[in-house]
Amino acid sequence: MSGLLVHHIVNLLEAVWVVREIHPFQTLAWVVLPGHMHWMWRLPDGDSDYWLRWGLVNAGFSRAVPEHERLAEMRSTVGRALEKADLICRHRVL
Repeated sequence: MSGLLVHHIVNLLEAVWVVREIHPFQTLAWVVLPGHMHWMWRLPDGDSDYWLRWGLVNAGFSRAVPEHERLAEMRSTVGRALEKADLICRHRVL
């Protein structure tokens, strides 16, 4: 199991802060575990582009982590987190 999210939590927070400055959102709840994270947020009225925000956070975090630590496991971990976020967002829309 990858521990990149926990070991590089400062990089993750910085990526979130940068994205939130450009594309506002409110964090309602957030749990970061070694292998994945759960994150619930509220977007501004009329804005439903959560995929843009996820992609920018992911890209910012990935650039901040040393290349030798970015293994295939990290990609699959982030992918699972994105799938869960998509499921949560779709569930809330329904």
